[in-house]
Amino acid sequence: MAELLVFKNDDPGFRSWVRGHPGGLVVNVPNLMVHRPDCDHISDLMTKAAKACADGPNAATELRLWAQEEKGKRLLICETCEA
Repeated sequence: MAELLVFKNDDPGFRSWVRGHPGGLVVNVPNLMVHRPDCDHISDLMTKAAKACADGPNAATELRLWAQEEKGKRLLICETCEA
């Protein structure tokens, strides 16, 4: 099971997670779009709007389940990084 973390108003924590999890996935919560940590769309984003992050072999599944359970919606896939 992937460890899912949500960062809200924690820019240093989010940036640290991104640097330490290059194979993880990041969901920009307002639009529920999933990105790779190195995607240009999230490199400078702040956590005023929450970011859900997960790493590991089940990261995509965990984030999909989280989005459905917490937000009642499906994730969108970033066309730039094709996460």
